[in-house]
Amino acid sequence: MERNRNIQKAYESILHHDFEQAIQFFEEAIRQDPMNAEYHHKLSITFARSGKLDAALQAARRAHWLDHTQKTYKYHLEHLESLDCIRQAEACMARGKSQAFTAIGYLKQAVQLDPLAVEAYLLMGMAYADLGEFEHAVSSIKEALKLNPHLDSAKELLIKYSQNLHRTFHDKG
Repeated sequence: MERNRNIQKAYESILHHDFEQAIQFFEEAIRQDPMNAEYHHKLSITFARSGKLDAALQAARRAHWLDHTQKTYKYHLEHLESLDCIRQAEACMARGKSQAFTAIGYLKQAVQLDPLAVEAYLLMGMAYADLGEFEHAVSSIKEALKLNPHLDSAKELLIKYSQNLHRTFHDKG
């Protein structure tokens, strides 16, 4: 009964936007029932909402390990792993254009894990542009716009990279 009370208290905390308190209640429920995959999954979601990606990943991996038949756990884990790849790509890009190729590798992995990762397509377009590969840059930005046609920043990048592609094509011809 105590486990159910902790879960109920966790939900109440979430309703009050007190994610730290919710995390504590989920962790207490897990201490009482460590093999309950659902508790680990809920903890992972709460960590993710709190911006704690590493902790969210750890809890999601545990939930999936405990119950690998639950597709919800698998998809959530893949989404978090995609976010982690995006985070790693951003770190590469922050180090400069020389890391663009490495960033693209992370971003390709991100969209493989989560094909709806708009941010990954945007960053991939930027990384390809850093390499002067404007055809790939345009293609990546178009993919982002397919997923979210209202992204003004993507529309601006598409125009910019299309112009660069056009110039590059004419300079070679």
